[in-house]
Amino acid sequence: MSDTTDNDSMGPTQPTHKHKLLERFLGEWRGESTMFMGPDKPQETAEVQESVHSLGGLFAHIKGETTMPGGFKMVYYSALGYDLTFEEYRGVWYSDVSSHIWTYTCELSPDGNTLSCVCEGPNMDPEVDSLTANYRDVHHFESDSVRTMTSAGLQPDGTWMEFQRVTYTKS
Repeated sequence: MSDTTDNDSMGPTQPTHKHKLLERFLGEWRGESTMFMGPDKPQETAEVQESVHSLGGLFAHIKGETTMPGGFKMVYYSALGYDLTFEEYRGVWYSDVSSHIWTYTCELSPDGNTLSCVCEGPNMDPEVDSLTANYRDVHHFESDSVRTMTSAGLQPDGTWMEFQRVTYTKS
């Protein structure tokens, strides 16, 4: 735990310079999601709303709402933080439409504008004989008031196939 600022004290963990990135996520965001459902299917779009708050300066805690393909509403929660023990950014995502808890490990780009998060989750491709698959969410800040998030699945040939793109604007 070389990057902690609470040193020998027994008090709560204090945010470090690594946690500063999380402040960029804070606020009220509105966005449009485009989902790519397959090569022979039309794209689907939906509005997304996110409310992001700080949890002790250590986590960006997100509550989001959107409409899924098929027209049903989805509420989700997420958290992003910098884990001082493992010295890496980590995240979690869960919703009211799935029992899976998505746990991510993330890497920040050298310019500090892109956070790439990877995880293993349920396989959603019926043509692949596997219960799980690898996924990647990339959060990119175009400015302090515009960010994108792209979701992709790892294909058998080692390439990433994008299946969702969200563009958010801070309200």
